[in-house]
Amino acid sequence: MVKRFFLKSLLFLGTLVLALELLTCGSRALVAQYYRYDEFLDYAWLDALPNQPRVMIMGSSTALLALSPAVFLEHGEFKPGEVVNVAFHARHPVQSYYIWQQLSPKVRHGIQTVLYGLDPWVFAESYYRYDDFSVSQWSFWQRLNVLWNSGSTFDDKIRLKVLGYGFLQNSIGHSLKNYLLYKKPAVTAASIPADYGAQALDGRPKNFNGQDLVRGWFNPIGTFPLSPYYFEYLKRLKSEVTRDGKEFVLLLTPKMDEMLDSYRKDCADIDRQFVDMVNEYLGPTKIIGSFSYFDREKQGLYMNDDVHLNRAGQKIYSRYIAAELRAINGFAVAPLRPLADYGSFKGNRK
Repeated sequence: MVKRFFLKSLLFLGTLVLALELLTCGSRALVAQYYRYDEFLDYAWLDALPNQPRVMIMGSSTALLALSPAVFLEHGEFKPGEVVNVAFHARHPVQSYYIWQQLSPKVRHGIQTVLYGLDPWVFAESYYRYDDFSVSQWSFWQRLNVLWNSGSTFDDKIRLKVLGYGFLQNSIGHSLKNYLLYKKPAVTAASIPADYGAQALDGRPKNFNGQDLVRGWFNPIGTFPLSPYYFEYLKRLKSEVTRDGKEFVLLLTPKMDEMLDSYRKDCADIDRQFVDMVNEYLGPTKIIGSFSYFDREKQGLYMNDDVHLNRAGQKIYSRYIAAELRAINGFAVAPLRPLADYGSFKGNRK
């Protein structure tokens, strides 16, 4: 009797868990389609610019802090408003795709070039572990790993998020709420931000702490690999940008050499996989910029930390990229090479 009850209880729990997982997996498409951030609607200022944007900078914080549209104006080839920066802190490709989707037809029509900041760790499934959307994309086994993992990779805040969002609220409840009840707020004109969306930091980097740190940005890479989901949305973004003959260009921004040494030493396997996935999803693509633009002995003057430029570095690097854009038509459309190869170089020239 006890054994039969135990087996029935086990069967019931197993069926319940399976049903929840099937519902959760099935709802991920809804999450992707209807998930919205209020910040997506903060770009009404693009329609209020004195001139239509021609160059749009997208990506995460490395792109946000690397390129200043105001510096581009110094070259005289751009008018105020023709270069804008809509990158943002911790922004992944899915968010960038929806930002492009919600731009007005007028703004999209005027853009000639999109520069998309490329950093491999952004594509790791565990990197944005505090983001509700990212958690909603984790599989059943990944969520169990988070709950059972006693190491430092996941803290109690993330475990609570998995319990509160991963199974029901975000994946199913949030999706259905957005699907049934979502109404796009009316977009009103917004004030034009300083430097057309770019931001700047005034710090100086501390010594790089630990040669295994960079690999830790991907951990646990075995359970949380590079995300095909993010690559798929980057592919969609490129497809929509290039459909009307516009340029989609991958942008590399400077990093500290100590950080790059760690990446070359400890992340060679990840880099190979990353490069293969970029080439698989995007195909041959133009690329501009450099991971090692500044000499090692001068990096302390121009970097805020291991991966972000400070204000002085931003000015110098913005001048460099602005000058490179003059020759963008002469850049080769080529497969991505191992990222460790992109040191000081002058773009993918033909």
